Amino acid sequence: MVVSEYIEHKLLEVLRKRNARLLFPHLILLFTSIYIFRGMFNDFPQALAVSGIIIVALIFRLFVLQIWIKQDLKNKLFEAMYLSMVSLTGLGWGGLFWYVNQFFGDLTFETLFCGGVIVTLISGGVTAFSASLKTVTIYLFSLTAIPVFVLFTDPSESAYLIGILLLANLFYQFYHSYISHNYLRDSLLKEYKTDSQRKALQELIDAFPGIVTVINKAGKYILVNNFSDGFFKTHLLDKSVGETFPDSSIPKVLLDFLKSDKVEEILEVKSNDQGHENWYMVNLKRISSPEEGIIAAILSINELAKAKNDLKIQEARAQYASKLASLGELSAGIAHEVNNPLTIIEGTASLMKVLLTESPLDEKALEKSVGKILATTQRIARIIKGLRMLAKDAEEEPFRNITFLSIVEPCLEISKSKLLGHQIQFSVINHDKNIDLFGNEIQLSQVMMNLVSNAIDAAVLGPEPRWIEIQYKPSYEWTDILVIDSGNGVSEEISSKIMDPFFTTKETHQGTGLGLSISKKIIESHHGTLSLMTEMENTTFRVRLPRMTPWSES
Repeated sequence: MVVSEYIEHKLLEVLRKRNARLLFPHLILLFTSIYIFRGMFNDFPQALAVSGIIIVALIFRLFVLQIWIKQDLKNKLFEAMYLSMVSLTGLGWGGLFWYVNQFFGDLTFETLFCGGVIVTLISGGVTAFSASLKTVTIYLFSLTAIPVFVLFTDPSESAYLIGILLLANLFYQFYHSYISHNYLRDSLLKEYKTDSQRKALQELIDAFPGIVTVINKAGKYILVNNFSDGFFKTHLLDKSVGETFPDSSIPKVLLDFLKSDKVEEILEVKSNDQGHENWYMVNLKRISSPEEGIIAAILSINELAKAKNDLKIQEARAQYASKLASLGELSAGIAHEVNNPLTIIEGTASLMKVLLTESPLDEKALEKSVGKILATTQRIARIIKGLRMLAKDAEEEPFRNITFLSIVEPCLEISKSKLLGHQIQFSVINHDKNIDLFGNEIQLSQVMMNLVSNAIDAAVLGPEPRWIEIQYKPSYEWTDILVIDSGNGVSEEISSKIMDPFFTTKETHQGTGLGLSISKKIIESHHGTLSLMTEMENTTFRVRLPRMTPWSES
């Protein structure tokens, strides 16, 4: 339905309602008038017939109007019949005034009463017919035509003056009806726009693949979409939160948010609905229109929750596989690192056995051999400690103050043979022993191990001399750790996705592509960042961690 048709239909509906409401008082005025004028009906029986015509016209015009609204609004026959009844009503009252004036004379009680009734009907007509300017025009002029003619043809000055006043009231009421009509039309236009917006909003929220509901501050559902073929709309609309689906966890979430001072909140909610575990994404927002309350969008995320759980399991497995792959890759170097000290210990022990058989006993040589064995066993202990730290479950380790060397030394001990084997020079720059880090020691050690391992692989493929450098740059708010290598660098195409899970430039059997993505997550869990510094001349990864010292001092 176009706007003009909507407004015309509404105007006629208003016209019908007002005609129906004014029918009873109109009939009371008519029967009161018949009672007052009863003395003239013997001499003017036509006046009684005119009264009957008014009654018929009043009732019939309402009947025609109802049929016209139900039928085609463009039907000119019904419109002509209705306007004819309106005109007949006005002319009937005018004719009655004619007979009253003829029988009772000028300025008598009966004439003035009849004139007062006509003035009242003029005012009432504005209320009843202002929804249609065509109706009010025909009614007002048909109602006043005969009385004005009678008053202006009367030779007395008082009748002439009353006629002028009646005519002036006619034009004033016509202007008033014009203003009322335009105001009513504007109101209906606003109503149409509001209704259109409401329907558009309803269609929009009905398209949402979940429940959308508006809850007022009293905790009652005042709007619900047609999700699930209107099932929830039927069970929720105009009911209080918690009145339906009492076993679900969702009503409690809605009430808690409604009672809080929060403006917006997004939650993942697990609910046991009739013995079944379901997951929902609940988006809550406080609103002030159409009235104060909240709007809630509730979406089932069972598949997403299952996929998320499966992804966590797969990620944990992949992370474990990545750790095993890294440890396996280092096992040869570790075996070499441990085997050499064991050879030294074995040789030194054999020498001590010989020294013990000599006489006199060479105590200095024996002491030197013991010292060599102790130093070598300590070397083995450091390698084993580093290996155990990297293999340990980091989830059990709490956040605490740790030194920079505590996260660097384990990976150096394990990587030492690989660095020596490929003739890679390793150095640490600007290390400040007075500045501690705050975090999970095992996790940060794993990050450093991954970055150093990647740097070794890159340096091996790069030009000589080969080197790896770790720069330690503390500032007031941050501590930056830069891992730089002498490799061939990272291309722009690779740098844009180097942190993506499962992305790797290595052969399938050499890497899982999870090292950097897992390291990035670890650093982010420490409220820091891991990034590739593309503006640097050499390949540089920066670990940025927040400083804890300023916080503790403030």
